[in-house]
Amino acid sequence: MKKLNNKVDYGDEILSNDQILSRMGKGHFGNGWMDAECVDLCNAINSMKGLETIESCCGHNDRSYRIFFKCHSIPALRFLQSCIDNRYWQYGHLWSITSYISDTGPEQLGFMLESKSSKLDEIMPQVEDMIRVFNHYLNHEGRFKFLGLDYDNFIFEEVEEIEVKNNLEEAYDVIAQARGVVELGGVSFSIGDNSYNVDIEESNVHGNHEFKVFLRNPDENLNPETCEDTGEVLDMEFVQFIQEEYRSGTNN
Repeated sequence: MKKLNNKVDYGDEILSNDQILSRMGKGHFGNGWMDAECVDLCNAINSMKGLETIESCCGHNDRSYRIFFKCHSIPALRFLQSCIDNRYWQYGHLWSITSYISDTGPEQLGFMLESKSSKLDEIMPQVEDMIRVFNHYLNHEGRFKFLGLDYDNFIFEEVEEIEVKNNLEEAYDVIAQARGVVELGGVSFSIGDNSYNVDIEESNVHGNHEFKVFLRNPDENLNPETCEDTGEVLDMEFVQFIQEEYRSGTNN
């Protein structure tokens, strides 16, 4: 599995939002500091050869999260834009890339990646998921072919597929695979006297993402009207519950 891994020395002191806010009003705000909340995303963007971050700000719960960068390679920009497109990413409608003209420097045209929200408790899970999406599509051969990309355009490392544990009562190993229909794994749990075994799948077909939960080897004591066969898709509230539990488990 390929994973973006450029680690850039930005030459600044790395401070968290709380550390920076504690210094506001003391005459040092913004001098030689970099927001810790921006480091991982800047590293991911700088792993796309031809994109170069030049400034960043997490917004400090007062304004939008923004990363400014230069583009020296259209394929790299094409990859970044496709990853955050609303058709391919669940938070795509909450982020945008815009261009601007600078009055100084050898290259006046610049770009800005920006969140709509100014609340860090909303933004940071989205940033983490954006990086996950970058790595997901880094391993998507169909996407690479469609966008005319080459792995020479990226700085990455080969890592073993990540095995995660779900935080439900009992959980099987879950292995994420970056391809069309991904079976994320299976879980077993109990509600009352009933035992449930389910398979979890994430579908990514023609850019449309769906999350589905299927009953597997249902307990013979279950109501046959609610579980007629092993291919039944469970109700959407239950699917949402399983999805939230799965994501919570992967973030632990």
